[in-house]
Amino acid sequence: MRRAMFGVAGAAALAAIGSGAALMADDGFDSAGWKQVRGSTARDNPRSAMVPALKTKLKPGMARAEVVDLLGQPETEKGGRLTYNLGVSTYGIDYEYYVIELDGDRVKSFGMRRG
Repeated sequence: MRRAMFGVAGAAALAAIGSGAALMADDGFDSAGWKQVRGSTARDNPRSAMVPALKTKLKPGMARAEVVDLLGQPETEKGGRLTYNLGVSTYGIDYEYYVIELDGDRVKSFGMRRG
C-alpha cells in the first residue's frame, strides 16, 4: 500500500514537472511589451521574464534591422553592441542587461549580462 502511494505521488510529481516544462517552452515573448518599457530602470522590469523566449527569436546572422523590429531601439548602442535594460536580478542586487553583439550589420552573439 505504501509503495503504491509513493508511486502515485512520484507520478504526480513527474507530471507536474512535465507540465511546468511545457509552460516554460511556451513562447512567452511580447514584442510590444518589450518595446513599451524602453528606458525603464524599474527593479522588476517585465523584460527579464521574456529572456528565455529570445533564444527562439534571435539567431546569429540576423540583420540589425530585424533585431530593432523585434526589440525596438536599444537603451544604448556602442561599438557594435546593442544593450537592453532588464532590471535588477531576481537573485541578487546586480542590474541585468541583454546584450547583442553585431559583426557589421549582422548578429554575432547575444545573451544576458550582469553588472
